[in-house]
Amino acid sequence: MRLPKKRGVKRGGQGALNSLLPLLLPAARVKINSSQAETLQGAQWVDLARRRCLAPAFYSYLRQGEHWDMLPEGVQENLEVAYCENLASTMARETALTAILEVFKTMGTVPVLLKGLAFATELYPDPAARLAGDVDLLITPELKEEVIRRVEKAGFRLVSHPPTPPGKFKRLLRRAADKRAGAPAHDGDGHEDDTEAVFMTRVADSDIMIEIHSYLINLRAGGGKARVFRSRDEGLPASRLLQLPAGEVRVLDYQTAFLHALRHIALHHRLIGLRWHHDLALMLVGWEKFLDAGQIRERCRELNSEKILNVELAILEDLFGPGIFSETGRAGWTAGTLPWEYPLYNHVARGGKRTPLRELVRTLMAPRWREQWQTLA
Repeated sequence: MRLPKKRGVKRGGQGALNSLLPLLLPAARVKINSSQAETLQGAQWVDLARRRCLAPAFYSYLRQGEHWDMLPEGVQENLEVAYCENLASTMARETALTAILEVFKTMGTVPVLLKGLAFATELYPDPAARLAGDVDLLITPELKEEVIRRVEKAGFRLVSHPPTPPGKFKRLLRRAADKRAGAPAHDGDGHEDDTEAVFMTRVADSDIMIEIHSYLINLRAGGGKARVFRSRDEGLPASRLLQLPAGEVRVLDYQTAFLHALRHIALHHRLIGLRWHHDLALMLVGWEKFLDAGQIRERCRELNSEKILNVELAILEDLFGPGIFSETGRAGWTAGTLPWEYPLYNHVARGGKRTPLRELVRTLMAPRWREQWQTLA
């Protein structure tokens, strides 16, 4: 994989934050040099870490290592406050998850827990090290209406309901586009619309949002068109049981979780979100024996997402260093080639702001010009 030439670390908070990112990997894969140790003396990056949702992770990792004593007392206090705040939020989310899992028990089914809480439990030193937002659950589309009815009856407040299927005129336009692209006829059954139901519940002083998904990628929120980025036969993906304090749930199997996180940060977040990049780096390190680079690359080809894979792997190595790959596994992961737009992707990923350039990312992620045009929406 062609990587851009290394540039000197920029001065200021962003440069310090970038130089500290390798601290968020397990110590066995990180070599801290003197220049990185010196940046620990400065406090500017702490505010950035908070804004980038990484402060709890910095606290958790640095607290366990030799660098904690190098921090000024005020920096230590700020990191500890951020961690404690997230600890309280994590406990509130787990309480809400416990309550909603009781609803699923009455149905004789176990949902799949996605993203934040699942990653926090399996990838981090402790769940409170990973800042999470919503509680995301995946169900089969066939259960959607019954789940919504039962969850609402249990006292959760429904704030957003999946829309009805598109009207006849819109369905005709989609069928015509499918025919031109040589795709199977699509019946306009709502698969290209928002497929989630959103509930709110109050736990202590926190409002917890719970999202019930029936597909892995939320298309209306940035996933592109189904015929470009999503398999038509996508059902409930492979999963495994996981025991949480909140109860027993299912989580995606390792390769599916990696693929989902990869496509989620590119298609939903337009590559913005250092905590998502951090999740993927931890997967490459901690799940190395479960991830088959060849199988993941083949699945990415099927989903028109190989460009996404190549771009994200380059961004991860640029952010976290070569330690994300093992000596034996590196060749398999870096077999792809980078597109000419890579500097744009890298700039957007590091910038972390909503800029006009950010809106180009999803479109340019499509592998060919026809697919790029189809993702404009």
